[in-house]
Amino acid sequence: MQEYIDWIDFTKKTKESVRQCLQIDYYGAKRATEALIPLLQLSESPRIVNVTSSMGTLELIPNGWAKGILSDDDNLTEERLDEDL
Repeated sequence: MQEYIDWIDFTKKTKESVRQCLQIDYYGAKRATEALIPLLQLSESPRIVNVTSSMGTLELIPNGWAKGILSDDDNLTEERLDEDL
């Protein structure tokens, strides 16, 4: 039997739970993209398509700490995100 995980409730708990979620959602996509770049550079028509769901919108993130970092468009960089996480 598969265990159901309530991600909204999960991310309310601690900064660590947000970090765990971002390890999958952000770093998983980032690492896969970085790994594929050498192959994509050989292609005449390289494409990366990221598929998300409406559940991943900032409006639905209940954790104020995470929402504050992720919604700071003017200062959000890969380096800052890596530092904060």
